[in-house]
Amino acid sequence: MASWLLVSDADDTLLGDPAGLRSLTGFLAHHRDVSVVVNSSRPVASVRASF
Repeated sequence: MASWLLVSDADDTLLGDPAGLRSLTGFLAHHRDVSVVVNSSRPVASVRASF
């Protein structure tokens, strides 16, 4: 089984579309072979609070 790495900016990319984020989290719940890395210029506590 292949593993995948999804790397994305948080602000206005992952967090810019609430319906899209729900869809992505639903997808990730069923695909445990995908790891996610989130990038932002904000402090980590601020990004975590957004999710």
